[in-house]
Amino acid sequence: MGSLIPPIVKFFSSRGSFIYIGLQLGGIVTLFFGISLIVGCTVTISRIALPLLATPGTPYFFLLWITCSVLSFTTLFNYVAAASFNSPCVDAEETMRLAIEGNLLSPQKRHRLLDEPSRYCNSCRRYKAPREHHCRVCNRCVAKMDHHCPWINNCVDAENHRYFFLLIVYLFFSTGIAFFLLLMAYVRLWWHGEAKGSIYGPCGYRLRSFPLYLTFALCGTIFACMIFFIVWSGLHILKNETQIERVIVGNKERLLRNSMVPFRNPYDLGRWRNLLTLLETNDDPVLNQAKKGGTMMKVALLLWLALPTLRSSSCDGVHYPTFDDEVMLPV
Repeated sequence: MGSLIPPIVKFFSSRGSFIYIGLQLGGIVTLFFGISLIVGCTVTISRIALPLLATPGTPYFFLLWITCSVLSFTTLFNYVAAASFNSPCVDAEETMRLAIEGNLLSPQKRHRLLDEPSRYCNSCRRYKAPREHHCRVCNRCVAKMDHHCPWINNCVDAENHRYFFLLIVYLFFSTGIAFFLLLMAYVRLWWHGEAKGSIYGPCGYRLRSFPLYLTFALCGTIFACMIFFIVWSGLHILKNETQIERVIVGNKERLLRNSMVPFRNPYDLGRWRNLLTLLETNDDPVLNQAKKGGTMMKVALLLWLALPTLRSSSCDGVHYPTFDDEVMLPV
């Protein structure tokens, strides 16, 4: 039975197999379904819910409308960006050079590496770069692969990890605000009833329409899920490790637990630097001046980095800053 596993895996990941085609088509359907959910919830809230929560034309209504529009745009922007951008192209000659250099390292230095220095991919027929792994769904090697997400029909990698995390953050805020606004509306409707003199007047029955019930349920469910995903992803991001690397780091920590030099993830630069490494982009006009500011400057920098941008990630998919290079610098 063991000899049958490689052919089966190869068949599943081959581009001509029914499994591969089904996964690709299913990913496309899921992607457009997710976009439709965001658009549908936005239209339902802006056209039905907001006029019931505030009088059109008032400052409060304008504030709600602006908030809804901004959150909807940023959520859709990061969703499309996470689905569209792929990991950067990796030079096969450079990965071969790194593999040769890695094999020449002393055993002590090789133990400090996260990956084996010479990992060859039989499917792509080249050496893998550090932190690179082969995705059987995409049928290619992915730089800094975290996982394959069916909701974006793409791998979360070095290029789009920023957009994927911001998508989760914006979904958390947008669904949370929508859920609590609708919850407040339902509480007020229940309290005042649907009489003509109530706060909603004769239009109160619209709160009991199917689109609003569905939007209320969807926003509540997604909001609860985003709490889990933000915590789960945030823990990995603050350690500068992917979900795949969490397993590798855990295994190495257990193996070297009783050694004189315990294993440390070489890419862990500290929480603040790890977060900047994820969010920073090339040619950022603000990042270099604001890196070493105080608490208020850091908050302002995070707000700046969370804004929509099409600048590419600062990661080239091959070279990554390490703790020894970036933190343990000679004074």
